[in-house]
Amino acid sequence: MNNHYIKWKQAFNVISLMVWSVCITAIIANYQALPDQVPSHYNVFGKADAWAQKWFIFFMPILGLALWIFLHQLEKHPKYFHMPGFGPKANEVQVANVQLMGNIIKNETLLLLSAFSLKDTYVLLGNRLSLGIWEIIIFLGVYVITIVFFVIRNVRLR
Repeated sequence: MNNHYIKWKQAFNVISLMVWSVCITAIIANYQALPDQVPSHYNVFGKADAWAQKWFIFFMPILGLALWIFLHQLEKHPKYFHMPGFGPKANEVQVANVQLMGNIIKNETLLLLSAFSLKDTYVLLGNRLSLGIWEIIIFLGVYVITIVFFVIRNVRLR
């Protein structure tokens, strides 16, 4: 794989983990000021429709880190990504493409879950910030655009 891509992937990993660390630090620093009940689910319009105990504020960042670790391992074994044009005769460029896609999805997941957790903490501290339906559009849009881009790219690399 091209050294440029390797350095880019490593930088994206570091940035994502740093953002995650900031998220966890912000939650810990503000934990005592948070209300006893925090949102545990939002409807499609971004309105809280279920509540949980305060400790649940850590769920999204911990889920994000767990998914990041899982996807990091999957990234190392791209044969488990089943993409059009990617089979037993996949060339080296296709394998590198799938690994890059895995890296991007892994880091997008950690960044999105961290950002949404920071948003929740900010709002729970009495501030106003509502993305409404845009939250689900951003969340799904990021993944759809990434996957479509890499599937098209993989077919072209065949």
